[in-house]
Amino acid sequence: MKKFNGILFLSDLDGTLLYNGALSDENKKAAEYFMENGGLFTLATGRAPDFIAKHGLVTNAPVICINGTVIYDEKTGETIKKYFLPQGSTEAAAFAAENFQVRKTVIFPHNEHNFDVYNVSELLSFRGSVHKIVMCFDDEPETLRAQAALREKFGDGRAFERSWQTGLEMRPADGGKGVCLRFLKKLTGAGTAIAAGDFENDISMLKAADISYAPSGACPEAIKAAGRITCSCENNAIAQIIRELDEKISKGLDL
Repeated sequence: MKKFNGILFLSDLDGTLLYNGALSDENKKAAEYFMENGGLFTLATGRAPDFIAKHGLVTNAPVICINGTVIYDEKTGETIKKYFLPQGSTEAAAFAAENFQVRKTVIFPHNEHNFDVYNVSELLSFRGSVHKIVMCFDDEPETLRAQAALREKFGDGRAFERSWQTGLEMRPADGGKGVCLRFLKKLTGAGTAIAAGDFENDISMLKAADISYAPSGACPEAIKAAGRITCSCENNAIAQIIRELDEKISKGLDL
């Protein structure tokens, strides 16, 4: 029996595994070591499935994509699970664009490999199923004002979470990284689910995990939700977590 058998590790991408969009050799080697020694390593990201394959990010369990609205198996190329926003959600995005300083609105439609930028008139006329909508702002105060207004007016069936300071994402309330973590834990038969993430869209996952970490530079809400704080993303947070797990298992200590 290998040392990491029964452990499922889910890592957020930007700001957790990737620093400035790049995967360090240290994090890459640590993830490979974890998988070679029986662990299941995967990602929980706002990115689409194609991003993962294009950037050579290696996993050995299905990936949570598009902010917890798609679970995708890279080995088979199949979508295992998907969640959609309620009808009328593009109207909510149009409301935001008309009332706040939205720089760009991006829709991730039913084809999880495609996404595009839409203006207000296109949002109002859009028809079709949507996984999530991303609204990008120029400053954080305006992002927070829009988030509060959207939650009040369109909160039924929808969640509004920031993925970075000025990036607000609308996703289905019945989806999210936490729901997907529980699904994957059951699917893989893992005994322990470990999660690491740094921003609001990671909070449901951090709360759903058996053990959760936030990098030291994470947003205050993620730090509050996480059970443990590790080093910064810049200093290879994922490698540090795996080293900590390795040491505890080697010493026969509880994780």
